[in-house]
Amino acid sequence: MSKYKNSVSAYLKPSAWALEPEESTFAPNSRWSNKDMDPVPPNQRTWSTLNYVAYWISDATNAAVWELASSMLAVGLSWRQALPAIALGHIIISVVMVLNGTIGARLHISFRS
Repeated sequence: MSKYKNSVSAYLKPSAWALEPEESTFAPNSRWSNKDMDPVPPNQRTWSTLNYVAYWISDATNAAVWELASSMLAVGLSWRQALPAIALGHIIISVVMVLNGTIGARLHISFRS
């Protein structure tokens, strides 16, 4: 029992929880970065424009969009008014997203808070 108690108490010490930073391929070693957070090298980038467009389309066809359309119909819009309104909203959001992500995409750096 005391052997178990000693191992538990050793595990609960803050020094046992210290994480050593992994080697980084991009950032200085003084930063908290590792190969999983580093930018993807150009020879390993496999997504094309078609992949991004397909992802955005799949993201736009979800339950929330169906609820948005049904609520527009419930407040009195016709389907011919609701569909362009939803499409226009997605276009506006996608333009803002592209402008927001352009600098990171061009410099191949990810967003970190």
